[in-house]
Amino acid sequence: MKNAAQLKQIKAAVIQINSGDDKEKNFARAKSLIHEASSRGATVIALPETFSWRGSREYIFKNAEPIPGPTTEKLSRLASLCNIYLLAGSIV
Repeated sequence: MKNAAQLKQIKAAVIQINSGDDKEKNFARAKSLIHEASSRGATVIALPETFSWRGSREYIFKNAEPIPGPTTEKLSRLASLCNIYLLAGSIV
């Protein structure tokens, strides 16, 4: 077992946003908060479920996307740019 001096400390951030039915607006808000958390030293950042789109059930299939897909690719680039680990919640 490692003693306290041998343990690596990390700073984690949990982001909470109130997503709506505008994917670009939701992503821009998440991106801004990821940058803020990263600039404050967070190296592990978690987004909430359905952060990228939340709307009427009748439009869920219209807004669904594959994984990997547009949102995961943007998040991957962002995580790499910020040098962080990013938990992307869930994506429709």
